[in-house]
Amino acid sequence: MSQTPFQKFQKKKKNSVVKEEFRQEKKKYRKERNAFFDKKKEEEYQARQAKKGGMAAKAADNAKGKLAIGNKQSVGNYKTTWSSKNATSKIGQSSSGK
Repeated sequence: MSQTPFQKFQKKKKNSVVKEEFRQEKKKYRKERNAFFDKKKEEEYQARQAKKGGMAAKAADNAKGKLAIGNKQSVGNYKTTWSSKNATSKIGQSSSGK
């Protein structure tokens, strides 16, 4: 004997209950999918930052080495030249002005 004749005695699920089950399944799937892609994005971001940070550190080291030597010499010469010009120009002005 089949179970078909007894189906009429079983209480059917309401449509709202069925819909809610679908919603919960979709919500669970969506949550898992979003977690996967968030993790993937974070890994890609970290890889970019590591690559960028590594390149920036190398560039900074190179720039520090070149600019530090260049700045010391150029700044020193500039200050010396500037102060000697001002001293000369002030002396020249004061003696020629009087």
